[in-house]
Amino acid sequence: MDIENSLAPFVVTAIAVFALATPFLASTPKSKSSKNKKKSASEDRKTNNNYVYGLFNQGNNICFLNAVLQSLASLKNLRTYLRKKLESTANHDERLVTFALYTTLEKLNEPLTSQDSFNPTSIVWALQTANIKRLINRQQQDAHELFQLLSESLSVEDEISRRPKSLFDVDTIKLLANNNKYTTISLTSGRNPLIGLTACRISCMKCGYCGPIRHSSFDNISIPLPKQNVVTLETLLKTYSGIEFIDEYNCPQCSLLETLAVIENRLTISEKKYLNKLEADKQIVKEALATDVDIDDSKLKLEVAQLIHLAQYTTTGYLATMPSEPLSSPPASPTTSSPVLSPILAEINDARRNVGEATDASIYRLKSVIVHLGDHRLGHFVTYRRQEEAPNAWWRISDENVEEVSLAKVLEQEAYMLFYEKGQ
Repeated sequence: MDIENSLAPFVVTAIAVFALATPFLASTPKSKSSKNKKKSASEDRKTNNNYVYGLFNQGNNICFLNAVLQSLASLKNLRTYLRKKLESTANHDERLVTFALYTTLEKLNEPLTSQDSFNPTSIVWALQTANIKRLINRQQQDAHELFQLLSESLSVEDEISRRPKSLFDVDTIKLLANNNKYTTISLTSGRNPLIGLTACRISCMKCGYCGPIRHSSFDNISIPLPKQNVVTLETLLKTYSGIEFIDEYNCPQCSLLETLAVIENRLTISEKKYLNKLEADKQIVKEALATDVDIDDSKLKLEVAQLIHLAQYTTTGYLATMPSEPLSSPPASPTTSSPVLSPILAEINDARRNVGEATDASIYRLKSVIVHLGDHRLGHFVTYRRQEEAPNAWWRISDENVEEVSLAKVLEQEAYMLFYEKGQ
């Protein structure tokens, strides 16, 4: 049976992170003109008096951590979110990772007139304290895995902070007492800018059945690379959000139709004493077909883009169910009444009045890139990070080494992780 699966990311995040599998298939060869490159970099350092902190590695093999922290430091929306969370929390012991990450990212954004570095010990300690079973060690050498650990830790701390608090809770009283203005303090406000929703639905090419839209959250999108030399991010996103054909899927509507056909056949050949039972079964199947079919269920090298329009890969709630249809279109009616999802869907509708229209709300700007050098046996992670004060100027940061590079140099890289931010 031919079944298709429609998938579209609800990109309502302030930040979009793409992980491209796998970094070890795309090593960067050493250039014959390395001496000229070193000379050029040296000249850049002589004319550039603007630096940010590097991060020491000291042989501990934590370049994957340093690369992720430098990339996250480029995301202003994330830093704002962390600051607001800390301002609404009296007891920072509930947010060890949030506090350590915020202070680390803020320090990484301090302007310097000469090169300097520090050890990211606070975030390492916080992660080890919050994730006893997932300690950072020399064996954990993947930047993507470290990013997911950080994001997961922030979500866990959010979940703890959302637990109902008594007005007689000591920390809550301290928070209210320290607030000089008579304003309402929300202990649960603010949504993690890394978190978004994906939506998918299944439809049958035989009977035309369309299943309900299923939602799941994500903090990054992992995209496998095809076996070709050059591919654009737009091509990968179209493949990711396009229609996938599935074989050997048991369509619930086809099953009900087949059951109905069997019952109707038995009605013509069965004895009279069985007719009432068969008529009752027939009515149940017809009601299921008329109301809710699912009632039965309960019993390579990447060409990096500096700007990217995500509107064409998002949905306002409608998902295409046939190959000839566009991915999504404005919904005729709400697709969910969930109190959790409805505000998010409303935000999507506000952001995108017309599907595919490249509005400011759908434009995400490349802020940082993590590159893996080497192979699966021996490698190194470096970060290319956009400068805030000079958007077309970038830093190349390899642990404690910081040098200025051009945007053209960044776009030449074989990316492993891409960090985009909306409206920045």
